[in-house]
Amino acid sequence: MLVALAVVAVWPLVRTFGFAFTDASLSAPGSASFIGFENFAVRDEGYWYGLITDPLWWVSVKNTLVFAFGSVAIEMLLGVTLALVMNTSFPGRGLFRAAVLIPWAIPTVVSAKMWAWMLHDQFGVVNHVLLKLGLIAQPIAWLADPDLTMLSVILVDA
Repeated sequence: MLVALAVVAVWPLVRTFGFAFTDASLSAPGSASFIGFENFAVRDEGYWYGLITDPLWWVSVKNTLVFAFGSVAIEMLLGVTLALVMNTSFPGRGLFRAAVLIPWAIPTVVSAKMWAWMLHDQFGVVNHVLLKLGLIAQPIAWLADPDLTMLSVILVDA
């Protein structure tokens, strides 16, 4: 099992870190050469440039941290709550326990596509339910609105 884990998880991670120090390109695979830290920061004519000075990279770092902390916080809250509920005795507890496992059994790609349909601004069930309940006045583009996209993705992940 450790060998399988090393092949599937450790080797790609090591290769990724290795590629970070080369000029590897998808358009010219196999022609990579070692360039050291030039991908991260280079000083040329008194100016620093590279990954560390790229504002888009820092936005990506911020988005990654927001996503990670937001989804983990919600998952921990939901996980502890569900564990406490499932630990109590009530009618239908076995059915409830089985229902909790359903999302785990659905492949990630299928789940992602299903949520994309559910969050669709014109035909999605989420907007339909919220409109019928009177919680919103018009359909919301959950995955197209920059103010709602991160929250939507965090909630879907959780």
